[in-house]
Parts: sequence; structure tokens; C-alpha cells
Amino acid sequence: MSDAPLPVLHLIWGLEMGGAQKIIAAIARHSHAGAFRHGVVSFHGDGPARPEIEAAGCAVALLNKRRGFDPAMPGALRRLTAGSPWGIMHAHDFTGAFWGRLALRGSPGWRLAVTDHLASQALCAWKRLVYAMVLRRADMVMALGNATLARLRAWGVADGRLALAPIGPDLPPPAPGARAALRHELRLEPGRVLALTCARLEAQKNLFWWLDLALRADPRLTFAIAGEGRQALELARRIRAAGAGERVRMLGLRRDVGNLLAAADIYVLPSAFEELPVSVLEAMAAGLPIVAAPAGELPGLVAGEGDPAGFIIPLSQPAQWLDSLAALASDPAARGRLGARGREIVSRRFDAAQNAAELARIYGRVMARPKGRA
Repeated sequence: MSDAPLPVLHLIWGLEMGGAQKIIAAIARHSHAGAFRHGVVSFHGDGPARPEIEAAGCAVALLNKRRGFDPAMPGALRRLTAGSPWGIMHAHDFTGAFWGRLALRGSPGWRLAVTDHLASQALCAWKRLVYAMVLRRADMVMALGNATLARLRAWGVADGRLALAPIGPDLPPPAPGARAALRHELRLEPGRVLALTCARLEAQKNLFWWLDLALRADPRLTFAIAGEGRQALELARRIRAAGAGERVRMLGLRRDVGNLLAAADIYVLPSAFEELPVSVLEAMAAGLPIVAAPAGELPGLVAGEGDPAGFIIPLSQPAQWLDSLAALASDPAARGRLGARGREIVSRRFDAAQNAAELARIYGRVMARPKGRA
């Protein structure tokens, strides 16, 4: 192996604005200069995350995979690796892992590493079986949290091929005066308490449940959601039908998430399932108290380290959600205390630069051992 930068080709379903895309950008930004050459392959064309990923120094290749099994994909991936006899395909979830495995059969110098973001929870039965087989044959499988690590062990992935590899939030600081400017943009009266959610507008996020909660919440609260997705039109229709346009705001896709967090007072996430959502880490880093469902790592992150950073409440208890939000709306000191605790947790456990350095060590271990050895 030469002293040239290690090629790392990230394989991802698409370039929608989501946690996995933010993680890839953070990895590239914090990688040691000259040690790695990061690239990204999107199987489903272009998307709004591309500018951030390219700004982090990643070349982006768009493959536009056909629906179902596309026999052109392995060859397309092999052509992208042809410039180097060695490197890492770092797949993110099922699509990347499946096609990366097929592409690298018979390629002794390249390794397959996989980060499981949500696929082990979200796949249908047959894809879960295929995914488990691929993971058992990967050179390294990484989880963002302990719950996924345990699930991967249960699938038969050997301990020698498993690693915990979270990546912390990497937002730029808010612009000067961002809080006042954003609250003016949202037409928030003095004393209004802004409960923010940043999420893909998909069924996983329980958006209609969120809307029902917002309509019943303490009148001092204004709810805002930033993001786009397949449920956007129906969510907007329901907000209009309820006449709730002043209490509930849809902000669309926003690139100024740091400014939005500075303008907010509470962060809300009622997801049905998560692993370690980047949006919650960002909100905690910004000093916001969290009100969230007990999905993935959130119970341990928000409420499991002594003093809590917010409230973790089952979706089956909407009255407790309403009470907790009302308590936060009426108590700025409590919001500040919980937010400070969240900021401390993230700064200690999820420093993006330190996390990226640990990932670099994992890459080194993968390349140092013979292919396919645990």
C-alpha cells in the first residue's frame, strides 16, 4: 500500500437532506488532511444534500439506479474504483451494502465497511435476511449506538467485525442576531415559545400525531417543522383544514438549521423509530431541551445519564407530552437547565473531530488485516 490518500467511497441511497448525508459531510470535513480521499455515490440521483457534501470535499457520482435489481450497478461501482487497487467502500444502510458487496467480489485490495443507520429496523422481511447475510460478510460493520450494536450481534455479525462509530453534530454557529431575525420571520410575538422539529416529512416521524399534539398544546406554544418529504402535501392540507396556520408552521427545506435552533426554545421529535438522530444531537448542542419518543438511543442519550436533558415519553401517553411541553413553556429556567445539560453531554461524547479520528482508526484496522478476516 502506498502513502497516497486512502480512497473512501461512501455508498448511499440518495442525496435527500438527512442524518446519513450530514454524517458523511462531517466525516469528510474532519478527516486528517492528506490521509483520505472521500467520494460519494448516490444510487438515486441528485438531491439537496449535494452542495453540503461537495463543500466538504467529496466528489459526487450519480448512478440513477433502475427500480429493483439493476445488473449495471456492480460494474458501475467497479469503474469508480478502477483508479486505485485498494480502498474502502463505506456503505450506508441496505442499498449501499448490497451493491457494494456485489461490486467487490473478487477485488482483493478493496474492503467493504457498512454503517447501519436505520436499515436493521426499517426493512421488510426478505431484505432483512439479505442484509444480514451481507453484513456477516462485510469487513467491518459500524453502529451509531449500542441498541443497533446489540441487534447486529443478534444477526450473527462477529464481534471482530463490529464497531461503535457515532459522528457528532457539525453545524456552524448561528449568525449574529439569528434568534431575533428568525423569530421576526416567523412572526412570533414576545413571550411565544417555539417548539421546533427538523425532520424528513415521512411516516417514520409520526407527523400527523405531531400535528394533533400541536393543536392540543399549551396556547403559549408555536410549533414549527423544517424539512421536506412525501407527507408534506398532506400535512399542509391538514394544517389548513384545522385553521392552525398561526400555531403550526411548515418551514420547508432549510439550510440554516443552526439559525433555526437559535430561534427555538424546545426541540420535539415523536419518531416511531430512530437510531441516533443527528437532529437531536444538533438541538442538544444548541442548548435546547428535548421532548422525544423513546426511539433508538434517545432514552439513554436524553434521560439516562443522571441529570436529564429533557423528557422521553412514550407515544401512547399524549397527556404526558402535553403536560411536559406546558411545563417547559412556563419555565424558562428549566429550559435553560435542561438545555445546558444536553450541551454538556454532546460536547463530551459526540465531538465530531474526535469521532472522525476514531473512524480513521477503524478504517486503518480494516485495511491492515487480510480481507474477510474477523
